[in-house]
Amino acid sequence: MSNNESQYLSNKYRDEWKDRDQITEDQIEHFIQQYLGELKDGTWKSGGWQHMYTGYSNTKVALNAYTSVLAREVGPETEKVYVNCFNPGFTKTNLNDYQGHNTLEEAAMTGIWLALHPPGGPHGKYLEQQNWGITAW
Repeated sequence: MSNNESQYLSNKYRDEWKDRDQITEDQIEHFIQQYLGELKDGTWKSGGWQHMYTGYSNTKVALNAYTSVLAREVGPETEKVYVNCFNPGFTKTNLNDYQGHNTLEEAAMTGIWLALHPPGGPHGKYLEQQNWGITAW
């Protein structure tokens, strides 16, 4: 897990999800249901969840974890389907009143690169915008 992603997890999930290649769909479902249950009964703050942008953060973590699961299922053996996710960075949009750092064009570059990369490119990875390197999570 990258430091960006792991900061949103309680210690329980941070330890349990250290190796993204071992995460299962059932673990992701449990993570989501645990959060929703604590949100519903009002105990989420004491449950170790991130207090700022909690729903947003948890959905991003679940999406990134599911990328690993899906990548294992469809594998690049045929080199026809690659599964990855990426962070476009803090982008200027109406969601943040255009306070972001990246233009839409800059934010799209990693996605374009992923769509056009040659066979043998990244698979089941989480990439950071303009890093072009693959992060651990």
